[in-house]
Amino acid sequence: MKNLLAKLYALVLFYYHHRNTLVVVKENGKETYPLKIKGLHLKFAGKNSCLKIYEPFKIDWFKITLGDDAEVVIGKGSTLHRLSVSKVNQGKLLIGENFYSHGSRIFLHDEAHNFVKIGKDCIFSFDVFIWPSDGHTLYDVETGKVLNRPQTGISIGNHVWLGRGVSVLKNVEIADDVMVGACSLVNRSLLEKNVIAVGSPAKVVRRGVSWKWENTDYFEDGFVS
Repeated sequence: MKNLLAKLYALVLFYYHHRNTLVVVKENGKETYPLKIKGLHLKFAGKNSCLKIYEPFKIDWFKITLGDDAEVVIGKGSTLHRLSVSKVNQGKLLIGENFYSHGSRIFLHDEAHNFVKIGKDCIFSFDVFIWPSDGHTLYDVETGKVLNRPQTGISIGNHVWLGRGVSVLKNVEIADDVMVGACSLVNRSLLEKNVIAVGSPAKVVRRGVSWKWENTDYFEDGFVS
């Protein structure tokens, strides 16, 4: 018991001196500060960082590392299954309500425009990659000018469905009600609502489309009312 208390005391001191916080917001709006959440593998590797999660939520396996001055917010009603977030350093990851991840990876290791925003009611399928930088530098050999510096981060709208194996790269904005087909590469913005985009790079192949969380068998007559 003494060893456990000593470990908890050391953990509290670490959080206090580094100003790192894990916050769970109850349904009544009250903020709590648990030392641990089942299924959450959280590592603070810097100072002044915060992970805030709104109840209710379900975490099966969620691994995240926070560096300096990082802010991560996850909206209520979210299900995090096999979600991995690389070291967030001087950046933000904002996820809206009712987010569902099933094996996604978000990379936020580059400080330049280190920002990812995901709207509410989004589904990310298996092996989805969100990467707001190239990680390494491309430059002109004559002038030395950097050619691939991120500009805007990544912004994903509400009610977006990313299929299995989709990759979303830097400087991309995706509008509301967009469906991206399996194994597609989104390296340019998709600004039209209610479209399906597929391919590498992803291009709009159908307009005037939306989607439901339910399986197609749910609609026995073949129509959504």
